[in-house]
Amino acid sequence: MRKISLAFILSLSFSLDSFATSYRFEKILSTEDGYTYLSRPSINNNGAMVFNASFDHSMQRGIFLFNENNLTNIVDDSGSIFAVGVGYLNDLNTVAYSFSSFATGQTIMTYEGGVHSTIVTGAEYWPPILGGINDSKMIMFAANIPNGHYGIATRNQTETTIITDGNISNPVPYSIGGISGDGTVVFSSISPKGYTLYIGDGNSISPIATSGLDGEFYTLGLTGFVINELGSVAFWAGKSGEASGYFLFDGSTTHRIAPDDYPIFDTLSLNNNLDVAYLSAYFNPLEFTFRTEINAQINGQKSHILGTGESLFGERITSLELSNHAFNEHGQISFLAGFESGEQAIVLASPIPEPSKIILFLTGLLMLTIVVRSRYMNNVSY
Repeated sequence: MRKISLAFILSLSFSLDSFATSYRFEKILSTEDGYTYLSRPSINNNGAMVFNASFDHSMQRGIFLFNENNLTNIVDDSGSIFAVGVGYLNDLNTVAYSFSSFATGQTIMTYEGGVHSTIVTGAEYWPPILGGINDSKMIMFAANIPNGHYGIATRNQTETTIITDGNISNPVPYSIGGISGDGTVVFSSISPKGYTLYIGDGNSISPIATSGLDGEFYTLGLTGFVINELGSVAFWAGKSGEASGYFLFDGSTTHRIAPDDYPIFDTLSLNNNLDVAYLSAYFNPLEFTFRTEINAQINGQKSHILGTGESLFGERITSLELSNHAFNEHGQISFLAGFESGEQAIVLASPIPEPSKIILFLTGLLMLTIVVRSRYMNNVSY
C-alpha cells in the first residue's frame, strides 16, 4: 500500500461535475396548467429561469421569472402596454425586459426584488432593442444612436457607452448576441464583402470571424452566436472543405468546439465552462421525416440530452426548442418541449453523476485517507 503513488491517488479525486452523462428532467410549467403559450426559457447559474407565457386561456402575454419554485409575473400586455419583448436574466436574478406602451413607447426596464427600474426609453433612443444584461446590471441594446445611425450602446443606472454608432467608419449591427461581465458585446454586421462578427467595449471594435471574399469562413450565422460572462464567443460557421459547425473564440484564438452533426445554426448556448448546448436536425430520406435533438459538448465530449420521438414524462416528444441562454455552468439545460398530445412544457434538465464514477471517486478518497493516515502513524516519507 505504501508504494502506491500519492499522485496516482490524487488523480482519482477529480470533480464530480465531470461525471455527468445522464440527466434528470423536471417539468417547470405546462400548457396543462392553464397557459396557452410558452416560449423558450433562459436559465442563470442559480437555476432561475425567465420566459414568456400567455395565461388563463387568454391572449394576454407576459414575462415570468421562475426561482426556487416561485413564479412571478414581471410584466404583461395589459393596460397601456400592448406588446412585451423577451426577458434576460443575470446571476443576481435581475430581469431586464422591454415592452411597448401607448404612454412611453418602446421602453427597457429591470426588475429585481419587486422593484421595477426604467433604464432606456424610446424618447432617448428609438427603438431600443434589448440584447442582454450582465452581473453588473449593465444592459446592452441596439437603436438609432443620436448624431449617428443604427448602432449599439450599453447602459447601467448612471452611464451610457456607445459601442458603434453605425457611421461610415463603424459597422452597422445586423443582430446582437449579448454582453459579457466587463461590458464587451458581440454583434454581426453585413458588408458588400460578406458577413462579420465583431466584439466591442466602447474603446475598440474588433472582428473575430469573417465570411466572404476575404474571410476564413465561407458562411457565417448572422444570428447563431452568443457571448458568455467571461467574454468568450461561440458561433456557427462553415469552413471551405469542412462541414459547418460551432466554433469558439476565447479572446485570442478560434477553434471548432462541436461535432459535425447537422446543428441548427441559431440555437446555441454557451456557459462559463466553455461548454455548449445546441439543437441538431437529422433528415430521414426513407421516411421523409426530421428528427431534432438537444446535444451538448461538455469537456470536449459530445453528450446526447434528448430527441424528438423519445419519451419524456410518459409522452412522445414531437418538438424541442432551445434559447441562446439555456445552459448554465452547473450543466443544467432549460428548454421547451412539445408532446404528441399537444401539450407544451418548459423543462429543466439537470446532470446526474454516473454511480460507477462516484464509486471510483469515493474509492480514491478512501485510499488517499488510508495513505495519509499511514504516513502520519508511521512517519513514512514518500
